[in-house]
Amino acid sequence: MNLFYTITIITMWPKVDLTGKSFYWLTVIWISNEKKWKNYVRRCKCKCWKEVLRTTSHLNEDVRHSCWCRWWVNHHQAWTHFHRKYTEARKRCNNPNVDSYKYYWGRWIKFQRDNFKEFKNDMYESYLEHIKKYWEKQTSLDRIDSNWNYCKENCRWVTREEQSLNRSNVSPIEYKWKKMSHAAFARELGIGRHQLSYQLNKWLSIEQIIFKFAQKPLL
Repeated sequence: MNLFYTITIITMWPKVDLTGKSFYWLTVIWISNEKKWKNYVRRCKCKCWKEVLRTTSHLNEDVRHSCWCRWWVNHHQAWTHFHRKYTEARKRCNNPNVDSYKYYWGRWIKFQRDNFKEFKNDMYESYLEHIKKYWEKQTSLDRIDSNWNYCKENCRWVTREEQSLNRSNVSPIEYKWKKMSHAAFARELGIGRHQLSYQLNKWLSIEQIIFKFAQKPLL
């Protein structure tokens, strides 16, 4: 046996019987005589029952093997509205390069989820219920107590108008024991938000503004 042949045998993966052995979500069910990059090709069955081909070297890598269904389960929502709300909230608390970081982590507000899977387990069912009623564009992630963390007990889905009432830097307008955002109040009066802001900056009372602009009695 020459030196070249000896080196070739050492550098190639031996044809070891791995039938029945599991590699995370994959279980080897059959081995072929076909080789790919000097490695035997093995047919594996995934936990989701889909069959895929994997080489011996790939199975010996220290990764969580699957037929990509695991990646799909955890990450297929990467471009959805739901996932975007998750990343936005996480960035506000964890990324110093985000403008709003100082209003969150600067006030010791934390995002108490380690990964997207935990967030999905906590919030996805309530998210589906909310978008059925208000659609995605009117579904925002909000904290019940604006001075507390992003956690399951303090998070909810609200419309943009409801969220504006909970901002610490904007005071809602109260009229007849009812709270309204500036946008909702301006809509009731039939004027624009900028016009309402101008009237408020003139130190007019709510009653004076209503008397001046209201076309019909407000409830």
